[in-house]
Amino acid sequence: MKRTVWVSGLVLSLWLAGLGASSAVAAPAAQQATAWTGFYFNNMNLQGSPVFVRDDPNLDFVWGSWGPGGGIPGTNFSVRWLRWVFADRPGNWTFTTITDDGVRLWVDDQLVIDAWHDQPPTAHSAMLNLTQAFHLVRMEYYQNCCIAEAHLQITYNPSPPPPPADIWHGEYFDNPNLAGAPVLFRDDVNLAFNWGTNPPGLGISQGGNWSARWSAKRTATATGYYLVTATADDGVRVWVDGYIVIDAWRDQPPTTYQASVYLNAGQHDWRVEYYNHTGGALLYVTITPGGSPGPIPPGPTPGPQPGDITIETNNWNFRKGGDEWGWVSVPNGRGGIALWTMNNTYAQGRYNWARWYLPQTRACYYEVLVYIPGGIATTRNARYWIYHGGRYDLRRVNQSAYSNQWLSLGTFYFSGTTGEYVSVSDVTQEPFLSTIIVVDAVSYLPRCTMW
Repeated sequence: MKRTVWVSGLVLSLWLAGLGASSAVAAPAAQQATAWTGFYFNNMNLQGSPVFVRDDPNLDFVWGSWGPGGGIPGTNFSVRWLRWVFADRPGNWTFTTITDDGVRLWVDDQLVIDAWHDQPPTAHSAMLNLTQAFHLVRMEYYQNCCIAEAHLQITYNPSPPPPPADIWHGEYFDNPNLAGAPVLFRDDVNLAFNWGTNPPGLGISQGGNWSARWSAKRTATATGYYLVTATADDGVRVWVDGYIVIDAWRDQPPTTYQASVYLNAGQHDWRVEYYNHTGGALLYVTITPGGSPGPIPPGPTPGPQPGDITIETNNWNFRKGGDEWGWVSVPNGRGGIALWTMNNTYAQGRYNWARWYLPQTRACYYEVLVYIPGGIATTRNARYWIYHGGRYDLRRVNQSAYSNQWLSLGTFYFSGTTGEYVSVSDVTQEPFLSTIIVVDAVSYLPRCTMW
């Protein structure tokens, strides 16, 4: 079915000045034009002179495996469209592209959509607060292989735009170490890039060996857990409120990392750092409510039931190590005794650790609960490792958000042999000796239907 692309309430205009179109408003006669000026190239990079130029009434194309005309084949071509658009009312306007493959969209010379990579038909949107005036819109598109498709829809939206603080403020460096002064500054609506072997902008050398840092104040609409997902080629680091949540600063093919973080409603400071060494460059970062599997939000959590395996700090299946002087006992634990210790930023000699070993038992899926007594912990990044069935899983917990509660770390398969455990240490990646980690009971709850 053909997609209809209408601009409700718009008077459209076109300023025909070829590839050198400036941002000046055209003469009134030219503003009455009702088409896009399309420049069609017989390559994917908008290079050289266009094979032909034509007026396109709407950007609503499904070429399939056929070319756009003028002898251009159905693959390896690109197009640049220009048009002056009159917003007949001030307010929020949404620009939505759907393309297969790459697309970039500028409004008044501001890059608002940057998805310059191969992709199936994919929608990208940007909401802008526009004045009642003419605005220059430029859309660039390329087709690599197979099916070609390109659409643009512009609609008025009375809802408020995203807060300006949610924009990612980017600094780009012409070296892989974030060293010296940035050579390029740019605001990015989202972090979704597949640069390939191309530089991200002017001032960055061709062929890799560059880096970038983005910062933003982003609003968490509700208190709870948020899932941070980062896919990068090469290195990536993600911080929230000064605490690192993803640390993968190394050369690597496109690799995905995830972390759950607990955030209170309101604004939070985010920072993302990235570098590309050689070869292709790629980065995608998203922050979404929830996260599964992962800890549940603070609130009443059922504790262990008969038949569950609960290990207190005075049980012989509990072990602790490190600097004995660094452990402090308090009487308000679940079994009468809890332990706490100050944090280390990174693992150091004689760092403190605690483990709760699962006794030899049947092979089964077990839900793992940890008990957090109130009034002790201040860490926001207790890192629990679950060793089960020959593999490790990591769960991060904001211990300061809980008080006298059982907290589920998730359900995992345990082989039932000796040597499987849950562990936590004083390594929180927070500033040295700035927070307290509490240690109390752990319970293994069987989630099997039969022996």
